[in-house]
Amino acid sequence: MRLLRHLKIIFTNIQADSCHLPFRRGFKFDKAISIQVLWHIPTVEERQRALNEIYNYLKDGGSFIVSVGHDNLIHQMFRFIKKLPRERIIKEGGGPGYLYFFKYTEFKELIRQYFIIDKIDSCQTHSYIFLGLNEQVAHLIESIIDLFPYSYMLCKTLIISGRKRQL
Repeated sequence: MRLLRHLKIIFTNIQADSCHLPFRRGFKFDKAISIQVLWHIPTVEERQRALNEIYNYLKDGGSFIVSVGHDNLIHQMFRFIKKLPRERIIKEGGGPGYLYFFKYTEFKELIRQYFIIDKIDSCQTHSYIFLGLNEQVAHLIESIIDLFPYSYMLCKTLIISGRKRQL
């Protein structure tokens, strides 16, 4: 956030219930970002409600970036071996939490209901850093993997950037 202020970029960081955003009706944003939020929402209906809220508060043609946890091939193999579901309750920071790992096509179709997708990206750098590699090596590995078609199948996070669709 310091960098944004230094670059004189105006932003507002809001922490709220994504299914019931605290803005007056008619208020519109140019851009919206939802980072790792949707995978903490337990039902399809609530995820759709959250996206609908963002849609309602985004100006026509406004841009949107969203990311979620991905049910990648490694995760699928681990779940198969351990017989784990794709969604689960976790204890993070001392309290319970919910995680739902999205399939690539499922995530894309959910977002397409509200937004025109400009780009679908993926990242896994934090996985390599977690394995003890330094950040430069992790970014190099990710760059090499990204050269291959279907590299998203190995990534931990899916990222979509797009624009508001006219419904």
